[in-house]
Amino acid sequence: SASDPDKDPAPGTDADKSAQSAGETPAASPSATPTPTKSKNPLDPLGVGDALRDLFDGPDDEATEEPASPSPSPTTEAPKPSDEPENPAGSAADKAKKESDRTAEAIREAAGKAGKDVEEL
Repeated sequence: SASDPDKDPAPGTDADKSAQSAGETPAASPSATPTPTKSKNPLDPLGVGDALRDLFDGPDDEATEEPASPSPSPTTEAPKPSDEPENPAGSAADKAKKESDRTAEAIREAAGKAGKDVEEL
């Protein structure tokens, strides 16, 4: 039946003719490729990393590219040794040994109160 609303109209019907007679062309479909931003990183051509950094840290100031403080000039003088050599590893080992001895003594004392012998710690 030609008047069935569920079927698509045949090509060349009045709807197609009216669009052609009005001089309209079909609208261009939107592009699937995103517009690239000005990214400084060649591995991030879309600038997603820059956009996220700007979101969390605020936008970069292009005008302040020079560091605020001058860089230190290199010296030819050798560093001076300190008067007392530091030995943080030795002091840490001593502290650990003292703590371990104190813990072992507490275990032996608790075992003695319970009437048990401590064979090995």
